[in-house]
Order: sequence, then structure tokens, then C-alpha cells
Amino acid sequence: MPEEIQYDIAKFYFLPQQLDGSIRTRFETQTKMLVKIHRAIQEMDPDAVVSRHSPTMISAPVGTTMYGLPYILLVRGLSHEDLKFSTILRLLFHINVRAADEVYAAFKEIKQRTDTIRRPEQAETNLFANAVNPANFKTDDLETSRRGLDFDIDPSEFVVGFVGSLEAYHKVDHLILATAEFDDVSVIIVGDGPQRKRLEELVAEEGLTDRIRFTGYIDHDRIDEYIAACDVMYGVIAPDHPGNAIKCYEYLICERPVITDSREAFEFVGEIGAGLTIDSTEVDDVAKAITELKERPRTELLEMGRRGHDYVAANHTWDQLADSIATDIEQLIDK
Repeated sequence: MPEEIQYDIAKFYFLPQQLDGSIRTRFETQTKMLVKIHRAIQEMDPDAVVSRHSPTMISAPVGTTMYGLPYILLVRGLSHEDLKFSTILRLLFHINVRAADEVYAAFKEIKQRTDTIRRPEQAETNLFANAVNPANFKTDDLETSRRGLDFDIDPSEFVVGFVGSLEAYHKVDHLILATAEFDDVSVIIVGDGPQRKRLEELVAEEGLTDRIRFTGYIDHDRIDEYIAACDVMYGVIAPDHPGNAIKCYEYLICERPVITDSREAFEFVGEIGAGLTIDSTEVDDVAKAITELKERPRTELLEMGRRGHDYVAANHTWDQLADSIATDIEQLIDK
């Protein structure tokens, strides 16, 4: 947690560890959370409650309604729609959205969904794309970063990187297949997930084991070291999967240009020249993007990365979200 936030926290209320993601365990956690919220409100007399939405979130809307407190809801995804008991989970989502005085959505599809749920007299959903805390990411030159890794990368190699969960919708398989079209492109894949075994098999099938490296899980405080070791970063989401890839903001804050999809949230990438946006995530389009960036001088790639860094630092930081929420709370109190 950023030091400036830790400094201002008066008290922590710890919840029991949630050992699995079952519906039963989630509801047990919500019950315990409601008890903690009740105690916190009585002891601290807060001005408002801010909560990130989770599929079974019920303690925050119940607690704030009981005490008549402003409720700020943050929604980063719609995973509840794809889980078991989705009918119940959709109902809980409706309860949260309607109970909240202000809702913040991470991307357009969420805003569209929540605005249809909000009552006419309620404020429209705020759109705040994902962001970063720049203090958590350092920038470094390629050679220094490559020397610091656990494996060897020649300074002259053209390296494409990926950081994140290995889920099907991140289309890492298309990055692998696109790499097979080159003799002089390497890939670093940082992360773990359900697709890892299949992706490793694909790498072996394509004869790319000497050019594509899987690191497995890496602590988040070391992610910037791996990003900085790459020339270009890859961060797309399948067109049929709504989302706003936080990884792209992390790539850019580390001064590395990105290959991402052409959804509205990342129009700025092409507009400021911080990378390339592709109209589809098919293999040919990924390969074309790699070709275009690979042919540019490394100095130009670094300049693209710097432009991306400056844009993200000015427009996509978490403290901007905190400032906006603080303003909302002040206005709600004054009503």
C-alpha cells in the first residue's frame, strides 16, 4: 500500500483468510465482514464507506444502509455473470449498484450495465479506467535490466514481453504463433494460470523452446525488472471479452511501448505514439505489429515508451481516483 495512504490510516480491521472461492465461503466471509463494518462504524464514525465490488458483496450495502452512510462502489469486472448461482449474484450486483451513492466503473461495458440498473434520480456511473501507482514501478535501461534476470538475454535480441495471468482471453497463444513467423524474435512470458501447460506444449510443438521463456509467478514488486528487459510489451484482450487491461498501464509507466487491441480505452496509445493498436487479435495482425515495431530503431522505441510513461503518469494514477472519491464524499456530506 502506498506510504501516503498508510500514513493516514487510523486503524485496520482484519478479516479471516478466505481459503477458497466457494459460494459458501464467500457468504461466510461477508457475514464476518458485516460484523467488522458494524464495529468500525461504531468506533470510527466514518464519513463514508468505499468498497470494491466482489461477486457476493452484501455487507457494504447493508452496513451503509443501516447507518445512513454514503456508499462508494468500485467495479472492475463482471465476473459474477459467469459464476455458478449467477441469478443470485446478479441480484446482489443490482443491490450494490442501487445502494451506492456513487459508482466507479473500470471500463465502458461496466458503465453501460450499471447505468441501466441505477434509478433515474441516482448519479450516472463514473468511468475511471484502470491505473497505476508510479512509485511502485521503476524504469531502467535494457542492458542493466537484462543482466539482472535469472536467465541470459543477449543485449541485441528483440524481445517481446507479456505479464499477467495465463487466461485464454489474453491470447498469449497468438503471440506464440506470431513469434514462430520470425527467426530473431524472443518472448518472455511472466505469470501463471490455467493456460500455462497448453501454452508450453504449443511452444514445444512450434520448436520455440530456445526463444520463448516462461518465468512462472513473479512477485509484483519485481515485475518492472522484467518489463524493462523487453523492447516491446504485449497486452490484448479477446474482442468478445470486456475489459481494460491494467497491464498496459504498467507497461507504459515502465517506459516500454505496447501492442494492444483497439478498444476505446487505449485509443491514446496510437494517438500519442506509445505503441500500436491492432484491430483484431489474430495471429497475422500480431505478427504485423511485431514486424512494424521490430523495424524501428531502438532509440525510437524508447522514445515511444517515454511518451507512454508521461501520459499514464498524467492521466492514469490511483491517487487521481482517490481525489475524485474524496470530492464525492465532501459533496455528499454537504447535501
